[in-house]
Amino acid sequence: ILHKPIDPDALDLVIRHEGWPKPPAGLAGVGVEAMDLDSDSFAEASSEQDPFQTLNLSGDQPAFDHKTLEALKQSMSRDEMDAMFTDMFAQADIIITAMRDALEEEDFGALQARAHEIKGMCGNFGLMELSNIAGHIETLSGEDKPNIHSIGKMLAALPEAQLAAQEALASWLDEG
Repeated sequence: ILHKPIDPDALDLVIRHEGWPKPPAGLAGVGVEAMDLDSDSFAEASSEQDPFQTLNLSGDQPAFDHKTLEALKQSMSRDEMDAMFTDMFAQADIIITAMRDALEEEDFGALQARAHEIKGMCGNFGLMELSNIAGHIETLSGEDKPNIHSIGKMLAALPEAQLAAQEALASWLDEG
Protein backbone atom coordinates (compact mmCIF):
# COMPACT_ATOMS: atom_id res chain seq x y z
CA ILE A 1 0.00 0.00 0.00
CA LEU A 2 1.34 3.39 -0.92
CA HIS A 3 0.42 6.19 1.41
CA LYS A 4 0.03 9.84 0.48
CA PRO A 5 2.04 11.74 -0.33
CA ILE A 6 3.01 9.20 -2.99
CA ASP A 7 6.60 9.17 -4.17
CA PRO A 8 6.81 8.71 -7.97
CA ASP A 9 9.71 6.23 -7.73
CA ALA A 10 7.81 4.12 -5.19
CA LEU A 11 4.75 4.11 -7.43
CA ASP A 12 6.86 3.11 -10.43
CA LEU A 13 8.40 0.28 -8.40
CA VAL A 14 4.95 -1.04 -7.45
CA ILE A 15 3.68 -0.83 -11.01
CA ARG A 16 6.76 -2.49 -12.53
CA HIS A 17 7.04 -5.33 -10.03
CA GLU A 18 3.43 -6.04 -9.17
CA GLY A 19 1.91 -5.62 -12.61
CA TRP A 20 -0.83 -3.19 -13.49
CA PRO A 21 -3.83 -2.80 -13.39
CA LYS A 22 -3.81 -5.53 -10.74
CA PRO A 23 -4.35 -3.91 -7.32
CA PRO A 24 -1.28 -3.88 -5.08
CA ALA A 25 -0.90 -6.77 -2.64
CA GLY A 26 -3.14 -6.25 0.35
CA LEU A 27 -5.79 -4.45 -1.67
CA ALA A 28 -6.84 -7.35 -3.87
CA GLY A 29 -10.47 -8.25 -3.33
CA VAL A 30 -11.44 -5.06 -1.54
CA GLY A 31 -13.04 -3.40 -4.53
CA VAL A 32 -10.08 -1.41 -5.76
CA GLU A 33 -10.55 -1.29 -9.52
CA ALA A 34 -8.14 1.49 -10.38
CA MET A 35 -6.27 4.25 -8.64
CA ASP A 36 -7.04 7.83 -9.63
CA LEU A 37 -3.89 9.79 -8.91
CA ASP A 38 -3.59 13.47 -9.59
CA SER A 39 -0.48 15.62 -9.49
CA ASP A 40 -1.26 16.63 -5.89
CA SER A 41 -0.68 13.00 -4.86
CA PHE A 42 3.03 13.24 -5.49
CA ALA A 43 5.49 14.63 -2.98
CA GLU A 44 8.80 16.32 -3.34
CA ALA A 45 10.57 14.10 -0.82
CA SER A 46 14.22 14.29 0.07
CA SER A 47 16.33 11.15 0.07
CA GLU A 48 16.62 11.43 3.86
CA GLN A 49 12.85 11.19 4.19
CA ASP A 50 12.15 8.53 1.59
CA PRO A 51 14.71 5.98 0.37
CA PHE A 52 12.64 5.39 -2.77
CA GLN A 53 13.53 8.93 -3.86
CA THR A 54 17.04 7.83 -4.81
CA LEU A 55 16.14 4.36 -6.04
CA ASN A 56 16.32 4.35 -9.81
CA LEU A 57 14.87 1.28 -11.50
CA SER A 58 13.64 3.08 -14.59
CA GLY A 59 16.28 1.57 -16.83
CA ASP A 60 18.32 4.74 -17.31
CA GLN A 61 20.84 3.73 -14.64
CA PRO A 62 23.34 1.21 -15.99
CA ALA A 63 23.04 -2.24 -14.47
CA PHE A 64 26.79 -2.61 -14.85
CA ASP A 65 29.70 -0.14 -14.73
CA HIS A 66 32.46 -1.65 -16.85
CA LYS A 67 35.11 0.80 -15.60
CA THR A 68 35.27 -1.09 -12.32
CA LEU A 69 36.41 -4.27 -14.06
CA GLU A 70 38.61 -3.05 -16.94
CA ALA A 71 41.85 -4.08 -15.19
CA LEU A 72 40.47 -7.55 -14.45
CA LYS A 73 39.36 -7.99 -18.03
CA GLN A 74 42.89 -7.24 -19.19
CA SER A 75 44.53 -9.64 -16.73
CA MET A 76 42.13 -12.62 -16.75
CA SER A 77 41.03 -15.00 -19.47
CA ARG A 78 37.39 -15.14 -20.57
CA ASP A 79 37.03 -18.56 -18.90
CA GLU A 80 38.40 -17.17 -15.63
CA MET A 81 36.05 -14.19 -15.81
CA ASP A 82 33.07 -16.46 -16.59
CA ALA A 83 33.91 -18.72 -13.63
CA MET A 84 34.33 -15.76 -11.29
CA PHE A 85 30.99 -14.24 -12.27
CA THR A 86 29.20 -17.59 -12.19
CA ASP A 87 30.38 -17.98 -8.59
CA MET A 88 29.47 -14.40 -7.73
CA PHE A 89 25.93 -14.72 -9.12
CA ALA A 90 25.47 -18.07 -7.35
CA GLN A 91 26.49 -16.38 -4.09
CA ALA A 92 24.10 -13.51 -4.84
CA ASP A 93 21.27 -16.05 -5.25
CA ILE A 94 22.10 -17.53 -1.84
CA ILE A 95 22.16 -14.08 -0.23
CA ILE A 96 18.88 -13.01 -1.85
CA THR A 97 17.24 -16.20 -0.56
CA ALA A 98 18.60 -15.47 2.93
CA MET A 99 17.23 -11.92 2.66
CA ARG A 100 13.77 -13.24 1.76
CA ASP A 101 13.89 -15.62 4.71
CA ALA A 102 14.99 -12.85 7.07
CA LEU A 103 12.17 -10.57 5.88
CA GLU A 104 9.62 -13.34 6.30
CA GLU A 105 10.87 -13.90 9.86
CA GLU A 106 11.08 -10.13 10.42
CA ASP A 107 14.72 -10.57 11.40
CA PHE A 108 15.80 -7.10 10.37
CA GLY A 109 19.31 -7.46 11.79
CA ALA A 110 19.98 -10.46 9.54
CA LEU A 111 18.30 -8.72 6.62
CA GLN A 112 20.44 -5.64 7.11
CA ALA A 113 23.61 -7.76 7.30
CA ARG A 114 22.78 -9.72 4.12
CA ALA A 115 21.82 -6.50 2.29
CA HIS A 116 25.16 -4.99 3.31
CA GLU A 117 26.92 -8.11 2.06
CA ILE A 118 25.30 -8.06 -1.38
CA LYS A 119 25.67 -4.28 -1.64
CA GLY A 120 29.42 -4.54 -1.17
CA MET A 121 29.90 -7.64 -3.29
CA CYS A 122 27.94 -6.21 -6.21
CA GLY A 123 29.51 -2.77 -5.85
CA ASN A 124 32.98 -4.30 -6.02
CA PHE A 125 32.06 -5.88 -9.36
CA GLY A 126 30.45 -2.74 -10.78
CA LEU A 127 26.90 -4.12 -10.55
CA MET A 128 25.52 -0.75 -9.59
CA GLU A 129 21.77 -1.34 -9.78
CA LEU A 130 22.00 -4.43 -7.55
CA SER A 131 24.28 -2.61 -5.15
CA ASN A 132 21.96 0.42 -5.06
CA ILE A 133 18.84 -1.65 -4.32
CA ALA A 134 20.66 -3.63 -1.63
CA GLY A 135 21.89 -0.39 -0.08
CA HIS A 136 18.33 0.88 0.21
CA ILE A 137 17.22 -2.40 1.77
CA GLU A 138 20.11 -2.13 4.23
CA THR A 139 19.05 1.40 5.19
CA LEU A 140 15.36 0.53 5.56
CA SER A 141 16.16 -2.59 7.59
CA GLY A 142 18.09 -0.51 10.10
CA GLU A 143 15.23 1.87 10.85
CA ASP A 144 13.43 1.79 14.20
CA LYS A 145 10.22 0.62 12.51
CA PRO A 146 11.23 -0.98 9.19
CA ASN A 147 8.58 -0.74 6.48
CA ILE A 148 8.08 -4.39 5.52
CA HIS A 149 6.11 -3.46 2.41
CA SER A 150 8.81 -1.14 1.04
CA ILE A 151 11.54 -3.63 1.82
CA GLY A 152 9.54 -6.39 0.16
CA LYS A 153 9.12 -4.34 -3.01
CA MET A 154 12.83 -3.64 -3.18
CA LEU A 155 13.67 -7.26 -2.47
CA ALA A 156 11.32 -8.30 -5.29
CA ALA A 157 13.31 -6.02 -7.62
CA LEU A 158 16.62 -7.81 -7.01
CA PRO A 159 16.12 -10.79 -9.39
CA GLU A 160 15.24 -8.51 -12.33
CA ALA A 161 18.21 -6.29 -11.55
CA GLN A 162 20.43 -9.37 -11.30
CA LEU A 163 19.27 -10.60 -14.72
CA ALA A 164 19.92 -7.17 -16.24
CA ALA A 165 23.40 -7.17 -14.69
CA GLN A 166 24.15 -10.66 -16.03
CA GLU A 167 23.07 -9.65 -19.53
CA ALA A 168 25.04 -6.39 -19.48
CA LEU A 169 28.10 -8.17 -18.13
CA ALA A 170 27.92 -10.92 -20.76
CA SER A 171 27.59 -8.33 -23.51
CA TRP A 172 30.60 -6.43 -22.18
CA LEU A 173 32.67 -9.61 -21.97
CA ASP A 174 31.70 -10.51 -25.55
CA GLU A 175 33.05 -7.17 -26.76
CA GLY A 176 36.54 -8.56 -26.27
